[in-house]
Amino acid sequence: MRALLCVAAAAAVVWLCLGVHVASGSTMSPLVRDGDRVLWSRITFLGRLPCRGEVVRVRVSGVSRLLRVAGIGGDTVHLRAGRLWVGDAPVDESYLGGQSGNDATVSRSRNSGPWRVPGGTVFLLSDRRDDEGDSRSFGCFPVADISGKALFVVYPAAHRGWL
Repeated sequence: MRALLCVAAAAAVVWLCLGVHVASGSTMSPLVRDGDRVLWSRITFLGRLPCRGEVVRVRVSGVSRLLRVAGIGGDTVHLRAGRLWVGDAPVDESYLGGQSGNDATVSRSRNSGPWRVPGGTVFLLSDRRDDEGDSRSFGCFPVADISGKALFVVYPAAHRGWL
């Protein structure tokens, strides 16, 4: 009986703290692909603010999405020649796998911005810069409305890994 209670308690903690997001589309490709199952934490941001570069889960127009934090409160964010800049410094985006400024798919975003990020909000970008479903279209996103932090691709095994 005691073992059963321990298992039930552990299951409740996991259910309350973690979720599984099913990726739809290629907005975070090549890191997360269409159909990937991503483990995300509901509690990561209870004691801290999101950091630049983290992948977060948000709901935009009723749809859950994974997007990357490109700017935090007080930042000025812009794209130059398809490359992300925060203030006057280019951002190392090695997670893009070389697709940023040299990829023909980012023509829409070669030069855009600047966007000033107010306190209490973040500027979110998809890793596929040709995607329009990020802060360039819906504006800065309130930190309080972030569902959680994406942690790990759990399925399929070929894509398994930490985010």
